[in-house]
Amino acid sequence: MAKLLISGALFLSLTATAVQAGLETSLTKNCAIPEQTAQAEGRKKDKDAQLEEKTYKIYKKAQEAYQAKDFPTVITLLTPLDEKPPRKDYDKAMVQNLLAYAYSESDDYANAASHIEQALATGALPDEQQLAGWQNLVTFYLQAEQNEAALAAIDRYFTQVKAVKPEMYLVKAQLLSKLERPQDAICPAYVAIKLHPQPKLEWLRMLADLHGEIDRFEDAILVQKEVTAAAPDNSEQLLHLANLYILAQRDSDAFALLADIEQKGLLNKEKDVKNLATMYWNNGQYEKSAGALERGIARGALKANEATWKSIAQAWKQANNGEKVAYAYGEAGKLASTGEAFLFQGEKLSELKQWDKAIVAYQHAIEKGGLAKNEGHTWLVLGYAQFRNSDFKAAMKSLEKAATYPDSKKEANDVMQQVKAQL
Repeated sequence: MAKLLISGALFLSLTATAVQAGLETSLTKNCAIPEQTAQAEGRKKDKDAQLEEKTYKIYKKAQEAYQAKDFPTVITLLTPLDEKPPRKDYDKAMVQNLLAYAYSESDDYANAASHIEQALATGALPDEQQLAGWQNLVTFYLQAEQNEAALAAIDRYFTQVKAVKPEMYLVKAQLLSKLERPQDAICPAYVAIKLHPQPKLEWLRMLADLHGEIDRFEDAILVQKEVTAAAPDNSEQLLHLANLYILAQRDSDAFALLADIEQKGLLNKEKDVKNLATMYWNNGQYEKSAGALERGIARGALKANEATWKSIAQAWKQANNGEKVAYAYGEAGKLASTGEAFLFQGEKLSELKQWDKAIVAYQHAIEKGGLAKNEGHTWLVLGYAQFRNSDFKAAMKSLEKAATYPDSKKEANDVMQQVKAQL
């Protein structure tokens, strides 16, 4: 029979860089680390245990069906032995165990859990299967979304198994976190780290995050520093440490770290550049937010597209740098499918009274088109810019065009009166 393993989805990755952790926070320092001993056999089992002949005939057919992946047939064959159990505990255990596997392979995890419970209750499974059974019991309850039952099963596993897998403590921590009990999850996560000879990076990150969820930011920083020490070139983890500094109101530490991350050239992924820009933005560092995005484009880490350049323009707007707002909208306009960004560029240049440049931007907006309801407005502001630039004939033509749109007609006529006075 194939051995059913704990689902990989239940665990954090086991393939990340290993770390050696010696962590004590205000919450982990009181966590009890259980002694790990060799797995005891528990109740003495008959090493030569065999199925009774009547059970064996049915069980053998069921096992063949299982190997052929015909799980409904397995269930059909073994159901009579479930309803009228064999005399021997060993027979009962093996029947219930195989039924559990068949139900789990059929995605019926509630029944799988019920049958593995019955198999474990006999205490007659061979040691290896008994150990796997406890682990699978937790898995089945989790897959059935019976989280409280899964939690109880994990605690029973700890009382029944001497050589506990550290990963099971991590599963308990994850489950408690899912049940919105982050503080209770801290000790199981810490125990998993302490018991494993090579705890993984993600395990430490989880421990840091659990502290952060209950606003223990200084403790979270302590743990996250262990993560970054183990992976000094991991930009995601460094950014997370910077974010924790901010949450702990240690802004000077945060921004010093952010500057260092970028100077080291570690921000080569789009999401990391955006994360950095967002962190600057959220903390009112708008100039740095825009600069991070611009440098990301220059390094090729960030795509130069309309949306990115509009984000840069918004950041410079918050920083009150009109020249750079106009530049960013111009770059957005070059990459856009409509003239909207050029319209925004022209309006900013008009605010700066750079009428000649504004005229060019408005003309680009009209050439690109796709302005929808803003088309009349664009002709209006173009005419006004031309008027202010003393190009009166061109202004009249643009304003006459603007006057053909209902939304801009009145304003266009008003400006035309001013233009006529100059002709």
